[in-house]
Amino acid sequence: DGILINGEKIFPLAGISNILTINCNENGKVSTYISDRFGFSNDDSVWDENEIETLIIGDSFAHGACVDQDEGFAKNLKNLSNKNVVNLGFGANGPLLEYATYVEYGRELKAKNVLWFYYEGNDLRNLRNEINSDTLLNYINKNFVQNLKNKQTKIDVYLQNYLNKNISNTK
Repeated sequence: DGILINGEKIFPLAGISNILTINCNENGKVSTYISDRFGFSNDDSVWDENEIETLIIGDSFAHGACVDQDEGFAKNLKNLSNKNVVNLGFGANGPLLEYATYVEYGRELKAKNVLWFYYEGNDLRNLRNEINSDTLLNYINKNFVQNLKNKQTKIDVYLQNYLNKNISNTK
């Protein structure tokens, strides 16, 4: 139900910002991307655009799991349409996490189109777990936000320390 950072409970919804991210290896090739300023798989410059044509939300498929960023669904859609596309997909997210991500990062973009990917193989199972989170349930109240965009530095430091600790424990 989130993490404690300096006594504040925060539920991060993405990864570490502006960092080489190793995604996975299902096809015999390790897929990677450089995360954007909020930890998603986008070219960072898309956040500076005034007009967003399409916003993508979902789990690993939307995220672009196991393909490089330039081979993912979002980049292909951008190349085909020549319009701005923001990808808020993140692996293992279910419907409530996806909605929270939309509230925190997507709603203010006022995208012309929203593609919300639903995967019947695990999204309902994910939702059963997500409804146990008080923080995530708060998003159902349309006025709730964590202001995660303004907490990215805190999230980055916490997640980097967590990774460093756990990587050193596996050596």
